[in-house]
Amino acid sequence: MSEETQEETEAASFEGQTVAHCVKAAAEHFGVPREAIVWKLDTSHFRTPDGRSRPMDSVKIFAKTRELPSSEGVDAAVAWVTQLLELMSLEGTVTGSTVSDKQGSVNIDSPAARHLVGRRGTTLRSIRRLMEAALESEYGDWNIDVNVEGGRRRDDRDDRRGRDRDDRDDRRGRDRDDRDDRRGRDRDDRDDRRGRDRDDRRGRGRDRGDRGDRGDRGDRGDRGDRRSDRDIDRLKSLARRLASKAVKSGESITIRKEMNSYERRVVHLELADFEGVETESAGDGSMKQIIITPVSGEE
Repeated sequence: MSEETQEETEAASFEGQTVAHCVKAAAEHFGVPREAIVWKLDTSHFRTPDGRSRPMDSVKIFAKTRELPSSEGVDAAVAWVTQLLELMSLEGTVTGSTVSDKQGSVNIDSPAARHLVGRRGTTLRSIRRLMEAALESEYGDWNIDVNVEGGRRRDDRDDRRGRDRDDRDDRRGRDRDDRDDRRGRDRDDRDDRRGRDRDDRRGRGRDRGDRGDRGDRGDRGDRGDRRSDRDIDRLKSLARRLASKAVKSGESITIRKEMNSYERRVVHLELADFEGVETESAGDGSMKQIIITPVSGEE
């Protein structure tokens, strides 16, 4: 069997929330320390069968074991640190890991971590110098580091960070929904206020227009509402154009623009001598529309 085939046979697939969880599961499966696990990320886990990317809540790795270098120096360091904790009457768990040939680390997980580290790390540096001196005769060529953790495993911290991240995402999602709802309500309120203000303005204008409104002729109370000469010319032009259209089509045409009494008077006078049509106002209040109706010569 070739080396490549052997690697494929020994490798196994593991799925978890994070890569750390997958490596931990692989180490437990093979019965080896984590340092002995060699893994590779399964990128196909994040793609559909047709090759498109897809979001996933988990990761997947291919893992296998590797032969670790000698751990004699690390084992001796773990034994020395364990005895030190007993002499200091401190609780804690001491583990070791071999990084490479004659290089490793000792990890202390203890509730009294701050006492072991000391102010600005002075106690921890002293522990390491004492350990190196104690192991100098047999393992002087080893480079072993000492790490202290504060009573919680790294996996627990990862889980807590994952939960905190999920909580933050949930809060952000809820806050975003609340902001959208508030914006929608504010928009509706603004539209309602604008509508009420518009109606109020029209009502006030209608009340002003009704004073002295005695029909479509002879009304001189709208001088304040008179438009410029250009607007009056446009209104006359529109009236004549629609009157011509009414004569040609034989159907009544309504000037949809609501006009005050002065504007209606302008249209009535403009079409008074226009042959074939007659005009009348339609609507309630001071703002009305004008209907242009074609009439025959006999009428």
